[in-house]
Amino acid sequence: MDEFVAFPSFSHFFENSNTGISDKDFEKIKYEINDFDIIVGNEINSLHTLVSQSKEFDLIIIKPEIDFFIFVGFFKNKDSVLKHYRQYFELLRQLLTDKGSLYVHVSNLHLMSEFQVILDKVFGEARCVNQILLKTHNSSFKASKGFTKTAHEVILFYTKTDNFIWNDVIQTITDDNLAKKFPHVDALGQFRLMPLHVPGVRKHGETGRQWRDMNPPEGKHWRFSPEKMDELDQQGLIHWSRTGNPRLKDYVKSDTGVRYTDYWDLASAKNSTYQIKNLQKAYEVIIKSSTNEDSLILDACSFDSVCLNAANNLNRKWIAVTPNIESFLFTLRYLDKDFCSKNLARAITTPEFISNEFANPSPVYKVQNKKFKHLSLLNNLRVILSD
Repeated sequence: MDEFVAFPSFSHFFENSNTGISDKDFEKIKYEINDFDIIVGNEINSLHTLVSQSKEFDLIIIKPEIDFFIFVGFFKNKDSVLKHYRQYFELLRQLLTDKGSLYVHVSNLHLMSEFQVILDKVFGEARCVNQILLKTHNSSFKASKGFTKTAHEVILFYTKTDNFIWNDVIQTITDDNLAKKFPHVDALGQFRLMPLHVPGVRKHGETGRQWRDMNPPEGKHWRFSPEKMDELDQQGLIHWSRTGNPRLKDYVKSDTGVRYTDYWDLASAKNSTYQIKNLQKAYEVIIKSSTNEDSLILDACSFDSVCLNAANNLNRKWIAVTPNIESFLFTLRYLDKDFCSKNLARAITTPEFISNEFANPSPVYKVQNKKFKHLSLLNNLRVILSD
């Protein structure tokens, strides 16, 4: 019979008395995945389990940890690795609702094109909405030939259907850009001048007739009725040029901003490289744009909890998948501590995974001479979670 085991509570890992975990610290639980579960183990197996339990998500975010493949023979095993990701993306598509979206955050641009070929086959070329370019570093590299290279990453944005969730998110304009966009100032505030006419002829109706002995320009009609423009003029909302040309004063509003483009600058002026909090803000934009308040989100390859913290900030439910205990600890390291203290979330896995993991600890723990079967991590856990 299929079953799960649960890790100790998240708050347990932050207790001063904690000395680590052993394979005896896992409690058998019902074979059921709940909201706010982190599934630890082989990602493909975890996704199959989600499919078998009929889980569906309005948003899936994945940032594949591909550096391992790059430095340990990715190109020698390219076909097998890409076959793995083909299966991975097919499962992710199954897990999306019909209004769902997938965002694939690729940090290595050599693999971006490889992933896009696979995603085009799995989702269809027409389902690629955007390639979002992330500037991640302020420095640049000038080769002997070619254009200067800047540090950037890409997020590939795909949808399951053309009926996907979309909410426009407005970006606050910086003071410099605001001054350029609204260059005029008077007693009522900062404003720009807008035409009082719009394209299109109106032979019948109020907006096509004369106002103040003036006809609309050829091929156009007034934006408002003559009576409304008289009212605006009395309120001081129409600017008259020296030549007698009237234009509407459009003042800065409290919610004045611009829609996001597909270029996001995440580099920090203080640190030269983008910080985790900047990436979290970017993920919050993604979540606001592609989910509703009742949506469920999947972090399909969790290593740093950036996606989970962003979801928590926006009161969204989530489930996460992470490949091993080491990656779970790094996820826990960055997960909001107030959230952890409430014990709303849990980490689950299978008995078989725990048996294998403690019998064959990862290379990182071998180097550190820590073995899971002897209360793995010990003081090392304190370092990972407290530094």
